Amino acid sequence: MERHALSVTAENHPGVLTQVCGLFATREANIQYLAAGPTDQRGLSHMTIVVRAAAQLDVEDLVDHAHKVPHVTAVDVLEDVDTVVDELQAMNERAPRTVGSLTQRAF
Repeated sequence: MERHALSVTAENHPGVLTQVCGLFATREANIQYLAAGPTDQRGLSHMTIVVRAAAQLDVEDLVDHAHKVPHVTAVDVLEDVDTVVDELQAMNERAPRTVGSLTQRAF
């Protein structure tokens, strides 16, 4: 299985992230990394997803089906997977490890 990185842009509606992740689960693609957040454009969110899929054909199927998810506006395959993974790992290393540390930062 190879790693592939996808960039997904969607309207900021409840449940869109769940629908996109569910799409991967139903196609037996394992999400290794996921980062999501709002964009500079009001009402849009962006997801960066690194997934393991058996073949390029499987990734193309994921992209085709992701376009069909309500409120998804764009889906792109990112070419430099290693760089994407490096960036997501760096973010993960800086992230708080416990809920307690999150609440301490919030207050």
